[in-house]
Amino acid sequence: MKSNSINHFNLGEIKLDPRVPLFVLLVFFALVLMLNPAFGKSYYHLGLIFSIVTFSDFFLNYIFNKKIHFSLSPMASSIGIVLLVYSVSWKYFILISLMVSLSKFFIKEKGLHIYNPNNFGIVFGLIFFSDHVTTTIGRWNFNQEMFITMIVFGFLISLLANRALVSIAYFLSFTLFSLMRSFFLGTTISYELLPLNSPTFYLFMFYHITDPGTGPVNKKGMILFAVLIALVESVLRSMEVIYSPFFSYFIVLSFQPFLSSIFERRYRNQLRPA
Repeated sequence: MKSNSINHFNLGEIKLDPRVPLFVLLVFFALVLMLNPAFGKSYYHLGLIFSIVTFSDFFLNYIFNKKIHFSLSPMASSIGIVLLVYSVSWKYFILISLMVSLSKFFIKEKGLHIYNPNNFGIVFGLIFFSDHVTTTIGRWNFNQEMFITMIVFGFLISLLANRALVSIAYFLSFTLFSLMRSFFLGTTISYELLPLNSPTFYLFMFYHITDPGTGPVNKKGMILFAVLIALVESVLRSMEVIYSPFFSYFIVLSFQPFLSSIFERRYRNQLRPA
């Protein structure tokens, strides 16, 4: 679910683009989940969302940048929509898929897109079509082996992209704020830590907020970025806001351009463009 530019992991003379194992792994998860009718998706949904996100990004990239180029980033974003969004109507998947690409080209600051395209599409659907769009939380039917696979490979891919610090800082912050909510709100610790049992939590932590295209590249910025996402999420959870992780990520990204001295976004000069 990465957008735009990424780091490359050097193994001797070999350069491994983290988006390659990311895309392969996300497709694998999607195919496994579609075997379960409760997930509510079919190969039709996969093909529809993949085609809209990928080809709309291709055409917009040609119009704005005069480039004929298919990128792995929108491909991964499309699978992210398959894994995280649920609706009984295909038309909402079309609208959300279009917003994934449009946000990348139209909502910018100093030439850089502000929002993670995948998260923007999800938040767009949850806000404007709340009666028809939800997330797939509770629809995942992973066995223990698949659950462990998601965590292990998620961490490895975040390492390849030099974004593991974001995941670690988020996990520790989420745990700390959950314990604080339990203490101050009088809820049980098991209740506050319940999201740790959900595959979507680790999808969000390893494959979502680690997007190098919209996050800071400096270590201090990465840590603060992750802590702020967890903090805003904790506040939203205490207010019983549904889908708080996605909204918290959206809110923090909205303020990131105003805190450029902390959140360094120099990647356009360092990393390969999508």
